[in-house]
Amino acid sequence: MDTEKQINEAIAAGEKNLRTMELIENWCVHVSVKPFHGRGLIAVETGLPIGHHSLVCPHASAGGMAAWDLEKVALDFHDRNCVDCNKRKPVSLPNISKLVDSRDRAKAEHLKQLEAAEKRRAEELSGRDQVRQKIRSQLSPIQATVVDQIAELDNDPTERRAEKLTETARVAPEHFTTEIQEHLSELLEVGGHSRTVGCLSALDLVSDDLAMICNAALKAMARYYATDLAAHLISKNIVSADSELVAGALPALIGLSNPRRYPAIGGATITRNREPLWAVYRAFPEEVAAGLKLLVEKPSANDVEEAARGIKRIGEIDSEFLFQFVRPLTAKLVRAKHLLKDLDGRDHEPISNIRGVIVSAFLVRANEVDELLQTFWNEADDQGRARTVDIYEGILRNLISENEPTTDAHRIAFHRIIWMTTSDIGPETLSELQMVFSGGLYGLQDLASEEIENLLGAAALLDDIINAPASELQDVRPAGLVELQRLNRNTVLNGIQDTLIEWACTAASTAGRGQVTELVEFYKNLPDDRESLKACVIGNLDHVCRGADSLNAILPELYAALVGNSQLLRAIAANTIGEIAGRHPNDLPDLVYEAFVPLLSDPYVLVHKAAARALRSFWLPDGIALQARQALTQLVLTYATKRSDDRFLMDCMDILIGRYMTLDELAGPRGTAIVGILGNAESGEVGRIIRFRGPRLRGAEGYVQLIVRLLEAKGVQRYHFDDIIFELEQLPLDLVRANISILEQAGISIIAHHRTSAPVLIEILSRAGAWDEAARIARAVYDSIDDTTQNKPRKLNAGLLKAATEYEAAIAAGDRSALVKIGECWNTAIREREADIEENKQRRDPLRGVLGEN
Repeated sequence: MDTEKQINEAIAAGEKNLRTMELIENWCVHVSVKPFHGRGLIAVETGLPIGHHSLVCPHASAGGMAAWDLEKVALDFHDRNCVDCNKRKPVSLPNISKLVDSRDRAKAEHLKQLEAAEKRRAEELSGRDQVRQKIRSQLSPIQATVVDQIAELDNDPTERRAEKLTETARVAPEHFTTEIQEHLSELLEVGGHSRTVGCLSALDLVSDDLAMICNAALKAMARYYATDLAAHLISKNIVSADSELVAGALPALIGLSNPRRYPAIGGATITRNREPLWAVYRAFPEEVAAGLKLLVEKPSANDVEEAARGIKRIGEIDSEFLFQFVRPLTAKLVRAKHLLKDLDGRDHEPISNIRGVIVSAFLVRANEVDELLQTFWNEADDQGRARTVDIYEGILRNLISENEPTTDAHRIAFHRIIWMTTSDIGPETLSELQMVFSGGLYGLQDLASEEIENLLGAAALLDDIINAPASELQDVRPAGLVELQRLNRNTVLNGIQDTLIEWACTAASTAGRGQVTELVEFYKNLPDDRESLKACVIGNLDHVCRGADSLNAILPELYAALVGNSQLLRAIAANTIGEIAGRHPNDLPDLVYEAFVPLLSDPYVLVHKAAARALRSFWLPDGIALQARQALTQLVLTYATKRSDDRFLMDCMDILIGRYMTLDELAGPRGTAIVGILGNAESGEVGRIIRFRGPRLRGAEGYVQLIVRLLEAKGVQRYHFDDIIFELEQLPLDLVRANISILEQAGISIIAHHRTSAPVLIEILSRAGAWDEAARIARAVYDSIDDTTQNKPRKLNAGLLKAATEYEAAIAAGDRSALVKIGECWNTAIREREADIEENKQRRDPLRGVLGEN
């Protein structure tokens, strides 16, 4: 990924959008630009409108689309809404009429070119018709019929006409005279799929000139016409072909044998036909190699990637063929910034296919290709080194995906990647290594078992790098930015270090007691000033546990950390105990649990937070559960008073409510106190536990008021808000009836920021028989929507909701006179809604602008 390039592209897009915004502002006072979502870091730093935007206008009947390029958005919005608008109030010039004029001129020019091309085609077709008339005059009636079929195919090329001509050639080949065959050969130069299919198929059936047929097929393949048929004829007749035509046909042959993985939207399923390319290679190996070299030498990533797909496919039948391309392809990939002009880091297909050739070669001659890669590594910039890491990762990915036996190639690649983490690397390479070490071993256990010593050694060296003092060289960048970058780098390195230790622990667990002992000795030999590295080892000891034997080997060190003087080690040990106890609850002795519980009352925040969160993973023995409850209760009271960390407060409340308090307790004074604490906490944090712990609190006094407060709060995340709505829907009817006025007020108050959720309150109140209250919420929803063209669909739908709710209220009240009036309002709203939908059907088509139909 070329970060600098992508940043520059984003800035350029933002500058373009800024110019377009000025044109929009000058167009009309009513139109404004609206960001589709939040702003990214580059947008914040530059102040530029980078990202997806849309246009809004109170007089617009259709919203249009949101897109990265604001120019396309403006044109789409203009064509949907502004062409026939009488509300426009111009501001100044220039405005988006400049964009419209430019677009219309381009369309007109394109139409002019199409008309000129159509005229040329008509003239050329007329000339061919004259040639056919001349040939026809010298033929018998049956032969003349063949010419007529050719004329029909040429004038209106369809698959049916191509099949008709082919069938005639099959049943009456003797009527295809030399002149007719020559005309078919000339017609192939015109091209087109159906025309090519008909002419090639007929010639294959009637002609003995194999060289002519194969050469025609190679030419058709070079133009991507009738590729399946052309490939078949090439495979059958390749020995008769003209070698000079091979290079031109290679791209299509490659596409047929090794297509790109992702077809276009709505495209056919990808099929692979390897034989034509292999047949051409067997017949003309030097010409194929020369043609691929020409593609590799081009500066376009698409051309090089295309060559790579062909090289890889030929490598399946001739592995030696790969090695003449390894060096140039590695150079293209590692030095892409200088050698490939259009390699987009966001499109992984070209990178993947180029890398695939190098990986295939590495698997055959590991030492030779590794030496080449190390040469490039030593000379590469940060992006080049990142791509080199990606190659080694590809070798390991081959082992995982293909499920093949481990080879020296995999061992070399795994060893290289381990020690690359300790090299002098830049942010791009670090990001690539972070992805390599972001998961589990997934099939690399055998390699890790062989490399435990190196995994631990690399982790130790990383500790030196992380703790190295900052450079004394003056950095011209702002101090805050330098420090932020240093912290970010160290965070990533810490993550890689943790994964190295995790892999060593996981490998030791399957390698036997000896490897576990080696791991424990590594930990015991660490000096006290390596506290962070010791914590990393303690934090991954849960990966060692595969039974009583391995647990007994690590338990002394784990217990020592649990009761030791280091608050960091105590906290990490608490988390590790949680992981082990969660998976092996019966393996830990009671002594460990007895040492764990005091950590819940540890005076250090780091420790008691780690212990409380670890407790969510397992259940304590009954004998010490009461101590845990008391400690959690004290934590809840302390953090509820201090309000220093509502997230941790909710973690403690979650355990206390779900595990250590009965329903009877929660329905009494203690439940009331719990609800009171929740009511004073940050709404966004309280919303986390409502869905799962809310049902246990329904008997507590003030619970419904708590739910209402969360509904009205603006800090609740959307997914937590959905949980709150879900809990509301589950409330017992007696609880709803006891809080009707509160729920009505909630339904009205949430209209300002969650209008779409108000119908849920209407449904809840209706189910409880509170018809008047439900009707008042529906009226409030309707009244809250401004009566503008933009809001008309929403207003009409709200009117239907209001009429339906009022109708139910009138039925409940037995007010027959109101029913007639409300029914008329309903019918009127239905007619207006249907008329609005029909009137704006075309302009509201969501694909209209996307498909270029404006």
